[in-house]
Amino acid sequence: MGVESETVRAVEVFVRDAWTCSLCNGPVDAAAAWPDPESASVDHVVPLSRGGSHTMANVMTAHLRCNLRKGNRMEAA
Repeated sequence: MGVESETVRAVEVFVRDAWTCSLCNGPVDAAAAWPDPESASVDHVVPLSRGGSHTMANVMTAHLRCNLRKGNRMEAA
């Protein structure tokens, strides 16, 4: 997509963020697996579609449901 990128390992993001959803501040269940709405996902703070980078500095932990609700907006819904 022509944006800056680096290797982003999801588990490193989750550990860094203490398994806490950055959108709702709720705990993320490490045992929940996709497509469980409570499962962990990596969200881009500035979405790729808006020119954000795929870097550790631009990603955060989010529940799958929170991430899907946010979509490609810059802030949580």
